[in-house]
Amino acid sequence: MPTTQPRRSRQLFIGIAVLVVLALAASFWLSPAKKNEYLTATVQRTDLENAVLATGVLQALKQVEVGAQVSGQLKSLKVVLGQTVKKGDWLAEIDPVISQNTLAQEQAKLENLQAQKLAKEVRVKQAELTWARQREMLAQDAAPRQDMESADAELRALRADGVSLDAQIRQQKLAMASAQTNLSYTRIVAPIDGDVVSISTLEGQTVVAAFQVPTLMKLADLSTMTVKAQVSEADVCA
Repeated sequence: MPTTQPRRSRQLFIGIAVLVVLALAASFWLSPAKKNEYLTATVQRTDLENAVLATGVLQALKQVEVGAQVSGQLKSLKVVLGQTVKKGDWLAEIDPVISQNTLAQEQAKLENLQAQKLAKEVRVKQAELTWARQREMLAQDAAPRQDMESADAELRALRADGVSLDAQIRQQKLAMASAQTNLSYTRIVAPIDGDVVSISTLEGQTVVAAFQVPTLMKLADLSTMTVKAQVSEADVCA
């Protein structure tokens, strides 16, 4: 009898465990399958937009650096930073004294050559009269041929000197024109319509235009602007 009771208890426990397993299996196989759920939305027409961040510099499309073509002290500035100017407006002036003196010297040299030319023309006229007189005397056997030859050589030499003076006068006129141009360069005018965006030389400073053109200021036409931007490489790849 004592061994029979534990055997029945074990059989009862096994039976209950089998029933539980069967119940779980039945619930798993008999339960309805879950349906897939989908997100839906109404189709609409719209614009796609993707924004990226960038840093850059705003610059005028047309910029001109105004320089000086002659050396000297900047005597006066006629404009201020931010001022709007028109093409041909007076911007600055370099001390014109040296250029004025150079022009006066070239003018004096030209006048001296022109005076020499007048004197040479008088001598040529006198030599022509002497040559004509010697020719008549030679034709009448009133003078030796040597005198005629001397008069002819003198006339030819004076005429050659006159040609040389003409060349010197033309050369001096070119030098005078260059001096006049250099004097005009002391007056700095605006090459374009625009605004004064920077001034790099102040009144009283000396500019030297020996090896390169020194920049006095910068003009910019602000009607058309450009942007030089830098975009992140990550945004570009995206």
